[in-house]
Amino acid sequence: MDTSDKLLLLVLLLLSVFLGVYLTVKGPITNLNFYFSIIPLLLLWFGYDYIVIKGTTFKFLDKMLPFTFFIYCFHEPSINIFKKTLVYLGNKSEFSYFFTYLISPILMVFLCYVIGNFLKNIMPKAFSVITGNRI
Repeated sequence: MDTSDKLLLLVLLLLSVFLGVYLTVKGPITNLNFYFSIIPLLLLWFGYDYIVIKGTTFKFLDKMLPFTFFIYCFHEPSINIFKKTLVYLGNKSEFSYFFTYLISPILMVFLCYVIGNFLKNIMPKAFSVITGNRI
């Protein structure tokens, strides 16, 4: 990816974050806010498509792809426990709720990946049964 593509991606990401934060703190949700909130999603969606068409690869995604169904199945029952634990460790403060909201999905996907990888390596037949042989 050349410098102009990296700059375009950075501008799209910054614009998306800025617009998302602005719409979040702006006030009550109106129809206009709702329609404007679609813009960051579209910027990220088409920006990603653009850089992939240009030939950029994401090697970390290649490692995660075999575990997507496991992550999908495993995260749902366990993320609530995970979020409650993080909030409890943060003394139920406003910051702990905010931190949990931002970080728990990322940590949960990573934890699911580690558990899925462990199961696949240690008990491949059991992992195959758990995931419905989708890998």
